[in-house]
Amino acid sequence: MLSTGMADRLAERAAIEKHDRRKKRGITLAAIVVLLGAVWLFGFSSLFALDRESVRVIGATQFVKETEVLQALDSHYGTPLTRLDLNAVNQEVSKIANVRRAAQTRRWPHGVTITIEERVPVAAVPKDKKFVLLDISSVQVATVDKAPSGLPVIKIPMTGAHEKTLTTTLEILDAIPAELL
Repeated sequence: MLSTGMADRLAERAAIEKHDRRKKRGITLAAIVVLLGAVWLFGFSSLFALDRESVRVIGATQFVKETEVLQALDSHYGTPLTRLDLNAVNQEVSKIANVRRAAQTRRWPHGVTITIEERVPVAAVPKDKKFVLLDISSVQVATVDKAPSGLPVIKIPMTGAHEKTLTTTLEILDAIPAELL
């Protein structure tokens, strides 16, 4: 048989242990609630979603329009930044005709910065009383009525057996210093 003092101490100890277990459960439950709240807030709510007004486009100057880049992102507006697939954004932007390269970074709380490297014409090729501006990769950058000053005009057909000659010529033109052109 236990003395009443010992029984009181054991009861007190059991109460403290019960209280500690409840406290640990409460803290664990609160941490889970906070974690789930953060996951919902950053991953599913519209609070941190991509907003058209918060997209910044850098480098779209002469041959790429900022509106084209903004339209390329149409399917991504409203997507929370944590779930925004930057590879998909890159693919969408890279489909724009005169985008040579694109890079993007998230800008919290609801923006993205898209940095564009435009295709740069290195030569003009006459075609049907107009001039086709080509970049180093033989990609048509634009068609203009008059060849821009300072841009060499080459008279090599753009199709057929002359493709390799045209590509090689464009690479040489790109490599030649501006003073020699």
